[in-house]
Amino acid sequence: MTLRLPLIAICTFFFVKASAQDYYNYRKITDPFHFINLPVLDDMKKQYIVDNHISSVATKRYGFKKNGKRKRYYYGSTFTFNELGQITKVKGRNHKKDIGYSEYTYYKNGKLATHAYYNRKGKLEKYHKQHFEGVERAYIQLDTDLDTVLYVVKGLKKGNNIATDYFYKKGKLKYRWINEYDVDDKLQQVTIYKGNGKVKYIWDYRCIEEGAEILKHKDTTTICTSVTENEDGTTTYVYQNVNEKGELVKSINRMNKSGKLEHYRRLKGVEEVIAYEYDIEYDDDDSTITNTLSKYYRKGTLRSVTDKTFDADHYFVSHVTTRFKKGEIVSESIRQYEYGQNGLPSRYTRENKVKKSKGVTEFNFDINSGPGTESFD
Repeated sequence: MTLRLPLIAICTFFFVKASAQDYYNYRKITDPFHFINLPVLDDMKKQYIVDNHISSVATKRYGFKKNGKRKRYYYGSTFTFNELGQITKVKGRNHKKDIGYSEYTYYKNGKLATHAYYNRKGKLEKYHKQHFEGVERAYIQLDTDLDTVLYVVKGLKKGNNIATDYFYKKGKLKYRWINEYDVDDKLQQVTIYKGNGKVKYIWDYRCIEEGAEILKHKDTTTICTSVTENEDGTTTYVYQNVNEKGELVKSINRMNKSGKLEHYRRLKGVEEVIAYEYDIEYDDDDSTITNTLSKYYRKGTLRSVTDKTFDADHYFVSHVTTRFKKGEIVSESIRQYEYGQNGLPSRYTRENKVKKSKGVTEFNFDINSGPGTESFD
């Protein structure tokens, strides 16, 4: 009998930054769990593997034609896990041949250490390493000759309440970030310099009183924050970002009594036109997620809604995404799991009845019995 534990969602309190920061060249190794669909939230996938004593799982993804016939080609992956539920290897293939594999290693604290990618002939093509000793994160990417292609250091302390980030590409310094803090370690300003030492952009976290003036670089974004303790026990955080073009972006986070995110909203312009909102519903414990609802807007008009629900055991039940155009539904994608007798998913279906498309992922689990099945008949 498969052990089914309550799904305790860990919602990370996130701060939404100015869109101008999207250029950030910080690198990190991608968590391989992003590449596998399991009937729990991402934060609980590792625990799901451990609780169900899974040593490996082979997946096979294929689609269907509009006439209902299954397409000939497919893509498959085999995920191998260690005793801690971490992914150590991901091997890919399609209906014709193997297409390479990735290997991962971890530190004792569970953080990813390395990612190596090999082609189908077993030759190393890419190697990534990150470490956290003395810095928030250092990242290295090597080419096939093991020469450094990218080198990133984030959070290197320099004293005087200043930390510096560096981004190198092919041995040359491309960008440098200077992060300035106050005596309470609260971020005051971030300045990015080009490799030639010229200022590229400034983020100013010091919100000033109305009427005051401050000399700013032409490419400066001001990031203002307000915190409100509500009567119902929730807390609302508001972030206002204004860039050099005068464009305003307001982000609102509301946390429940347990400090979990229950509502996020992003508004644009002085008219505060809605761009995105996200709501989370919890069980009576204010921590276990039962539903999430995401809404995307374009120029204030609703374009898509994604509704995810979880069953009484707190496992994933359905995922429905509806898209709109001029107020009319143009797409409705429904994703659901089917389960085998062991309680593990046997199929994951993605079907769009409006567009008449369908995709299926099949699962083949190996329960603590050595290497997983790497192919299907």
